Amino acid sequence: MAELFRLKIAAKRQLTAPQRLLDVLHLTEGDELQITVENGQIAFAQPCKSVPTSLLSPDVLAKIAERERQLAAGEGIALENALEEVRKREAVPAI
Repeated sequence: MAELFRLKIAAKRQLTAPQRLLDVLHLTEGDELQITVENGQIAFAQPCKSVPTSLLSPDVLAKIAERERQLAAGEGIALENALEEVRKREAVPAI
C-alpha cells in the first residue's frame, strides 16, 4: 500500500523526514536519499547506504575504481540506460 510523506525544508536547506519514512526505507543518520527529477517532478527516489570499504572484497574495490575511472574519462552512460540495465538484472551479485 502506498504511503504519503511530507518533508519540511528548514534553515540551511535541511530536510526533516518523518520517522516512519526512515523506518520504511531503513535509513539512519548519515545515509542518503537519491532522487531523480524529470520535468520538475520526482520520478524516482532510492535510499542509499554507506558501506565501509573495509567490508568490500579487493575484486569489488577494483570494479569500483575502474568504474570511477570510466566516469572521469566521460565513458558513462545515460541515466535512462543505466536504470534499464538495472531493471534487466535478475539478481544482484553478492558482495
